[in-house]
Amino acid sequence: MKIFSKALSIYFAFCKRIVLTSVENTSQVEGQTRQELSARALILSLRSILRRFPFWKEGHLEFATQSLIVRDVEAAYASVQGAIQLEGNPPKPSAPIRKLLAICYVRSGDSIQSAALLEDLLVELPNDKELRSELVACCLAIGEYARVRSILEPIPSSSLSAEEQAALVFVRKGGP
Repeated sequence: MKIFSKALSIYFAFCKRIVLTSVENTSQVEGQTRQELSARALILSLRSILRRFPFWKEGHLEFATQSLIVRDVEAAYASVQGAIQLEGNPPKPSAPIRKLLAICYVRSGDSIQSAALLEDLLVELPNDKELRSELVACCLAIGEYARVRSILEPIPSSSLSAEEQAALVFVRKGGP
């Protein structure tokens, strides 16, 4: 099964390269960015592949990633759930699956559930800046300013994104 999964990954990498090359030569269409155009094309390829090979976990994760780019949270969430089932419904799915699940929660507005999952993931992946930024955004959304300070203050300001620096200034001033 691993060899077959690897073959599918190689085939999809080839498809992805073709899509990205063709999108490079395209201008914006109806307000969509090139990233969105390529994501939509990749979603079509992935749908076709996953119909024939629904057991390809990496394909489900890639489908979820591309769906989030085009803001289709429902499709992303469904694909993440498929990947969890392919892992055998473990009590604690793998980090890439939990990361996508947390981002689905963020995009759907469930900041409380997302914050708990992101905080758990950040312990496992302490250098993941995207996770940290998402966690800070969730904490701001639910009003946990002390938590934002505890996440960001130990980090040198030169390592913080502009958004994280702004969040830190905001919480130091006491919030709204």
